[in-house]
Amino acid sequence: NRHSFSMGLICELYRINDSLIEDILKDPDWGYNYICEHYAWVSAPNHFTGDTVFSMDKAWNITKFLFLKYLATKGVHFDVLGQKANPKYSGSDDLYVVKSKDVDFINSIIKDIEVEEIARYMNEIEVQEINGSDWIETDDYLSYHIKNVKDAYREAALHGQGIVSRIG
Repeated sequence: NRHSFSMGLICELYRINDSLIEDILKDPDWGYNYICEHYAWVSAPNHFTGDTVFSMDKAWNITKFLFLKYLATKGVHFDVLGQKANPKYSGSDDLYVVKSKDVDFINSIIKDIEVEEIARYMNEIEVQEINGSDWIETDDYLSYHIKNVKDAYREAALHGQGIVSRIG
């Protein structure tokens, strides 16, 4: 099996309270602007790397795929980025949301996953082709992304908050 991925966009996960997530779901366009102005930009008032903002480069898509496939082997089916805030919209600037109750559940499952487990699984499914090039054979490249997702869920669970993901 060969898997191809779209690379080029970045993804950030933001630790946010459920009432703000509800506002985003009511008006995703407003939500996107709010996220950009208050979280995404480095000088934004709520931009605290490793606390409220967890950034990943273009390998976020591979990380998402590996979490989905690995967790499915454990009988768990969810997308670590969450559900689309606006299912009708299909663009590069999508928002995804996970409410706090789901953050707690997801965190309870992924907190003990070791990078090595996912790396072993990755080798089993023979992920060899990514965007037309051979697979990067170092676990270090993905370990950063896997750790970032785990850290985002841990912090959100500790604070009783949800997660909003922005792809752009």
